[in-house]
Amino acid sequence: MSNTKVKTMKMKFKIPTPDDRQDQFYSTSFLVKYIPEIPESLFQRFKRHKNQFGEYEYVVQPGGMSSAVEPTIDILIPHVKRAFFPRNRMNKYSVFSDENQSILVSRKMQDGMFTFLLQHEEGKVSINSKRLTKANSEYIMAKLVNRMCFEKSAKTMIEYLDTLMVVSPRVLYALENRTPYSFFNEGRKINVRLNTKRISEKECALEISDSLWLPISNKDLDSFLRFHRDRNNRSKKWNLSPLNLIKVLDPTTFLEMSESTIKVMHSFLDQNRTKKIVEERAQKLLTEMGKKFPTKLTLFNYYDRKALLVNGQLSDWVIIAPERNPDRASHQLVEVYSIKNETGVEGEKENSKSSVHQYYHMSGPICIDNIHNNSSVGDQMVSRALALLNDKQAVEAIYTIRSHLPSSPLRVDKSLLSKEGIN
Repeated sequence: MSNTKVKTMKMKFKIPTPDDRQDQFYSTSFLVKYIPEIPESLFQRFKRHKNQFGEYEYVVQPGGMSSAVEPTIDILIPHVKRAFFPRNRMNKYSVFSDENQSILVSRKMQDGMFTFLLQHEEGKVSINSKRLTKANSEYIMAKLVNRMCFEKSAKTMIEYLDTLMVVSPRVLYALENRTPYSFFNEGRKINVRLNTKRISEKECALEISDSLWLPISNKDLDSFLRFHRDRNNRSKKWNLSPLNLIKVLDPTTFLEMSESTIKVMHSFLDQNRTKKIVEERAQKLLTEMGKKFPTKLTLFNYYDRKALLVNGQLSDWVIIAPERNPDRASHQLVEVYSIKNETGVEGEKENSKSSVHQYYHMSGPICIDNIHNNSSVGDQMVSRALALLNDKQAVEAIYTIRSHLPSSPLRVDKSLLSKEGIN
């Protein structure tokens, strides 16, 4: 086996897109230099991943993404470990085993080079000479690889890396996704998302009420998230009502709270309920999709349920929301049907509020899973609609739809659809 040294190699990561497709990926390529150089023989195990451009590919598979807080990062970390962390009992497939190894990563971007140095020294890890825990360094590397799939500015990437090394993964999550917070109101548990921003290197601020931002240290926010996001009961000190949370964060503001400002606060929190935010965003996306593809997507009412007609290439498809907004998460909150043929019976259902069922045979429901089990109804409708718009490719990736295809496409007469109340 060759002992030729690898001076600089090109590496490519392919990361699955967050939808029902199994053959679509985001990708990024960059240069990697191992110091000291690594014998080429160590890369033979990855020879099957070397593409026609000489890039060593790491193809990330969409497995185990159902309940993770950051599913893409979770499935990316094992691949990052193989490329950038030494081989050991828990990381059997790494390309190197030397605990004293430096790795220079660089990528040419629109405004210059983005470069950083990952160093391993006797079991200790650092990035750009800043000492980090092994878990944090793995997380940071995964976040960087993922971000490079979309970011084109070296300056932005440098600022992003600086942020990653200053704040903990939990705090970064809050800055990118808002801060989860739960409390009880009249015996009912309320889950909300609080706007979060950095106000200094060691502090963030939470928006508790309209334009009421209260400071919280990065350390306290990490503990707060450990309780409210990760359900770690050791951080019970953050099991607080909104008023008591204000009292802890800013006693002066708490003393100034009047009955009217308390009402404003509760109204503000109600508007920021997690479920409401997610559904409103998804429904807006659904409406925008209908406007973007007016000849291909049609929103309508199916009995008392919202539905979407999709004009695919092989069939017309009907995607139907559940009868009521479900309280529990699931891979399949919506139903999908293919329009297979005409029923031949006018008025099959006497009290039907949607003639699509009267005049057409709907084949299904068809099993189409989401990779994540907490997607909203609207998000699941959109993801299926995007896949079925190009059903010629979808049929290759989603085998469950094949048996429901008509012999030839049957187009639904859209004038029969009830659009009452649809914007």
